[in-house]
Amino acid sequence: MSWIFGYFGITDQQNFISPENPLYSFKDSNLILFAGGNDQTCFFKSNSLNSCWAVAGVGLKSENDGYNIFGENEWNTHLISNQINLDPVNGHFVAIKYSDNELKFFTDELGLREIFIVKLPDGFGFTTRIEWLKYFIKPEINLKEFGSRWLLQNQISRNSFIKNVKRLVCANATIKNNSMSIKKNLWQPDYDNVADKNSFSLSLNKLLSISNKKISLSLSGGLDSRLLLSYLAAKNYEQWDSHTFGDSNHPDSQIASDLLISLNRKNEIIDAEIPLKDELFNLVKTYSIQSAVTNPVSSILNLRFYDRLADQNSVIIDGGFGEIWRRAFANRLLLIGRNSLLQKDSKTVSGFLRYNRADIFSEAALVEMEKGVIEQLDELFEEMPDAKKISPAIWVDLFSIHSRLTNYYEPEQARVDQHVISFMSLVQKDILQLLFGLNEVEKKNGKLFKELIKQNSIQLTKQPLVKGNIIHPFNSSSISARIQSKVKNRIGLSYQSKQPIELLNSLKEFINDAIRSSEVRNYNLYDQKKIEKLRKDFSLSGGGFNPEMDWFLSFELFRQGISKQKI
Repeated sequence: MSWIFGYFGITDQQNFISPENPLYSFKDSNLILFAGGNDQTCFFKSNSLNSCWAVAGVGLKSENDGYNIFGENEWNTHLISNQINLDPVNGHFVAIKYSDNELKFFTDELGLREIFIVKLPDGFGFTTRIEWLKYFIKPEINLKEFGSRWLLQNQISRNSFIKNVKRLVCANATIKNNSMSIKKNLWQPDYDNVADKNSFSLSLNKLLSISNKKISLSLSGGLDSRLLLSYLAAKNYEQWDSHTFGDSNHPDSQIASDLLISLNRKNEIIDAEIPLKDELFNLVKTYSIQSAVTNPVSSILNLRFYDRLADQNSVIIDGGFGEIWRRAFANRLLLIGRNSLLQKDSKTVSGFLRYNRADIFSEAALVEMEKGVIEQLDELFEEMPDAKKISPAIWVDLFSIHSRLTNYYEPEQARVDQHVISFMSLVQKDILQLLFGLNEVEKKNGKLFKELIKQNSIQLTKQPLVKGNIIHPFNSSSISARIQSKVKNRIGLSYQSKQPIELLNSLKEFINDAIRSSEVRNYNLYDQKKIEKLRKDFSLSGGGFNPEMDWFLSFELFRQGISKQKI
């Protein structure tokens, strides 16, 4: 990922060095700064001996009939000002400005890049990479903050789940005279805004018009990336292409390829054999650290190919979080838990957000995590507008944006930044503002997207949609698709890739060694009986897939990765 690492304080007594080879470095009596990673998503400029700025991420801004992706000049124009205003900038980023003996931090309003700040005896350490906190402190997991990340669909709060660390996300900060002040920079909708299909279509088409860059669409068999494809289909041949990551036999790959055939074009399937043991271990270790326990380790199988696109001078777009436009997240809470939501009953609401990962923690740890879940929801109800005033439906949309973007999508966006320029087209600020002005009917069953696909390129409606591993008709309702998925899964008609099984089997030796290691046996948050049961179940699975082991590895490799330099 593009990254920033440094120290602000009395530097003559500090010997901090860059954990990786940096692209840029700066040092004076107050600041030690390193920035690096992908030179397309990392920027730096020093305007004098004692001033500079640095950015990690991607900036986008409306310009004439399209959007411009920021380079050094665009960032410099915004950051040299004495009154910095990044509100008009779309994209995702962390920016730092140093001048006049003070250090300022800026993060995007949607929370798709973050930076961690640690108070030290004579100053502050800061890094965009969570695994580099170990150069400032001995990292320990804060169970109350971590609880919702493990027990629910995603973490609720925007706090760090590492003790004694400030996570700066959807916020700006200033450090001066050895003290830090923080101001929230959280995106809020305009509830009075009025939008319709036409205004949405115009905004999206403009967002997909990128000056001086070819677009490469990450295409699946789902609805959201197909909507983007329907707009690209009308553009010149040379302006875009498409690709799909992973198993060529998966329905996503097959439907995506069929869609391009219907447009007389070819979709690129990017896949490869599972690496040999040592390479595979390094791959899942790095992914586990960077994904910060948001996904199981097997997710890397389809997410390991961004480096293949690094030299194409393209901007990668996808339909990530497109479900917000049809209210697919937290739908059960809205439909079944509406009264609990209106009554701000945090305990009952938490039940509608549960997600089973792996049962590995001690009862004492789980009690602390459950307390944290309730506390985070209580605080959320205090921060959010009252659902009775804005309606439960709008509340759920805003809740999804404020909690899921920041805590589920942020780690992957930061990880992708290390390879390519990319952004999620359907959740940029300029278009997201229209969400709360749409008629509720437009969001039901994906009506808005389906009508626009039909309007833009009717042949794209001829192919079925893919949800997970299941194919269902293009015009299926949300409930119908959900029922079909459940039935097909139960009777074995869903596609089952062998790769996740092969991945865990390839790591079997490491798994057994890790579970028997003193590090795992002595870790006070684990329940050793549960860990041993997990090991036995995995050994006796007969080559089947074990999702709990998948998640255990995600946590254990993350835990090790943030605490020591080598695993």
